[in-house]
Amino acid sequence: MFTDGTQPVGSGIGAALEAISVLSVLRNEIDCPKDLKERSLELASKLLLMSGKFPDGEEQKVAREILESGKALAKFMAICNAQGGFTEPKVGQYRFDVLSENFGIVKEIDNRKLARIAKLSGAPKSVGAGVVYNCPIGSIISKGDILFSIYADAIGELEYAKEYLSSVNDLIIIE
Repeated sequence: MFTDGTQPVGSGIGAALEAISVLSVLRNEIDCPKDLKERSLELASKLLLMSGKFPDGEEQKVAREILESGKALAKFMAICNAQGGFTEPKVGQYRFDVLSENFGIVKEIDNRKLARIAKLSGAPKSVGAGVVYNCPIGSIISKGDILFSIYADAIGELEYAKEYLSSVNDLIIIE
């Protein structure tokens, strides 16, 4: 299945931050990343159809019911418990917010540069490190809005990420 890779899916880049996005979807939180929820439903629908247990056209309804009823979360927790238990993911203790310098609409992002920032902050080796991305393409942004936050478990890694950030251009295009 081919999917759009022009921007992050969900809001987290990095182990704990991605897990927080996934848990938000599984918990049916109102502010969960909508793109991650829809991508998850699309993939689950394809798998249900491939199973041969559902007629073509029913798989989407079944996938949504499994997610929104809490059955998906219950199964996830059962799997975690069978493998030793579940712990809530924790973000890195150091944080730096990148703010918008102007008003406009997000037209594009450079996903590679954003991933590089996450890596310099310590991800994936440092479980709590990475980026929380708040401005998907099409978002209306005001001056001072948080575009993304960088998390790190060590101050030195946060400084590496900030140094790289200061050296790049056209990371997020707002018009």
